[in-house]
Amino acid sequence: MFSIFILTHNEERDIAACIESALLSDDVIVVDSCSSDRTQAIATQYPVRFVEHPFASHGQQRTWMLQNVPYRHDWAYILEADERMTPELFAECLEAIATGDKVGYYVAERVIFMGRWIRRSTQFPRYQLRLLQRGKVWFDDYGHTEREVVDGATGFLQETYPHYTCSKGLSRWIDKHNRYSTDEAAETLR
Repeated sequence: MFSIFILTHNEERDIAACIESALLSDDVIVVDSCSSDRTQAIATQYPVRFVEHPFASHGQQRTWMLQNVPYRHDWAYILEADERMTPELFAECLEAIATGDKVGYYVAERVIFMGRWIRRSTQFPRYQLRLLQRGKVWFDDYGHTEREVVDGATGFLQETYPHYTCSKGLSRWIDKHNRYSTDEAAETLR
């Protein structure tokens, strides 16, 4: 078995479906960046642990979570609220953990944009390290997001996870990507 962390900030629209997908695990922890909406009220209706921690950056939040929030298993999977765990991915994660020869696994996201999977683009397959062994992975900041630092060998899983990138509406999606492009440009200049 492995623990599942869910990262949130103002996720009242997505949090219930995300948690319901994650309840395949017996240890689900929501790490919230001090939401001002109903995220906490919705999340705490489920059998999960809810932890608040102010957001500084993506890398810092993930590293803080892994180092400071107790979790039950030696392995963890990281979800964001607009993503889902699938039964097929969960089963493959269990198989990967059983082999014991890697400390982390990359998983490809299936970008779901306005209700449709964007299959043929630079968005697929785009891999992110999501399944990790305790004490072997941490994160640094990079551009608009994070980059993993790994102490050991990594592998790739075949199953994918759905990522509902436009779940909060097209205007928010455009604003988010404008912010991301600015952060990426600054990283490139550095």
